[in-house]
Amino acid sequence: ERPTRGTFHAGRGHDYRTHDIEMHISEIGLCGGHSASGVRVDDHARTTVPRLYAAGDLACVPHNYMIGAFVFGDLAGADAAQYKPYEGELPQDQLRDAHELVYRPLRHPDGPPQSQVEYKLRRFVNDYVAPPKSGARLSLALEAFERMRADIAEMGARTPHELMRCAEVTFIRDCAEMAARASLARTESRWGLYHDRTDHPARDDDSWFHHLDLHKSPSGSMEFTARPVAPYLVPVPDFAPTGGGSRHLGEVHPESVATAGARDAAPVASAPPSVTVPATDPDRRELDHTDAVTSPRLLELLALTEQEPELGSLLPYLDDPSPAVRRSAVGVLTETLPPGTGLALATALRDPHGDV
Repeated sequence: ERPTRGTFHAGRGHDYRTHDIEMHISEIGLCGGHSASGVRVDDHARTTVPRLYAAGDLACVPHNYMIGAFVFGDLAGADAAQYKPYEGELPQDQLRDAHELVYRPLRHPDGPPQSQVEYKLRRFVNDYVAPPKSGARLSLALEAFERMRADIAEMGARTPHELMRCAEVTFIRDCAEMAARASLARTESRWGLYHDRTDHPARDDDSWFHHLDLHKSPSGSMEFTARPVAPYLVPVPDFAPTGGGSRHLGEVHPESVATAGARDAAPVASAPPSVTVPATDPDRRELDHTDAVTSPRLLELLALTEQEPELGSLLPYLDDPSPAVRRSAVGVLTETLPPGTGLALATALRDPHGDV
């Protein structure tokens, strides 16, 4: 995104005001001018909520250009002009929720600053939702976004500007969860780099030549409907849309993976069978999963977690003979992110034990 690109060039002494930046045509650039996501609208910019309109980058229409905002803004305004101003009472529960969202940070002005919480949230997005994607990484993202609710609730603010930025972080978290769940639901790869699933590398037009519509269920959960792509306005020879009719997918849940995070014990993905060895060998004994959970090494690792350890302090645990210890060490590594984390994680991916 633009902030990342700006940081990249600024670190190399490039000033956009004085330096030309050469940019080659790329796959991403060729796909520019249309949106893969946004609020669904009709030809009059109406959403599915009566009297609520969407235009420009917010809507699932051509974006990134002023012309898109002009056209759909004009359509929305012309259609909205037929309605009279609403004169009824607004629902009190909605007013209370909106007031809580906006003013909650004032109650604890010394809480975590918005900038730090937003940086942490965006790091999770970049690390787990950006392509190439996988079911495991997306599931880790959903766990992280759920944990971020507590951090967001504790944010502090002192000025109206800080209040606005705190509210934005709430929306960023919601959008991140929508993107992660939608990517997890679409078990295929499509649009080149945009949606590249390493665990589902092939495109599947029969099942997924569809839009994914998200809506909020009565219980407040996120539900999905697969809506087939409409025939093109300009016929394309020898091409007919596939995928069948709409189908309701319901909620999309994360996969069961060994996830990162602070715990009293290592996460258990599955209980391995016990292996009994001859009692004549004093150096060998029955191997049971509970031995790994109560390992003193795990207790040492948990104590080390509170100290924001450097990578060198974690390396002995990442190389430990016990898979449970190595798995917990990976969790600490992804939570604390010391310098050198990327190379260490790449090495951990080659671990022969499936739980790690």
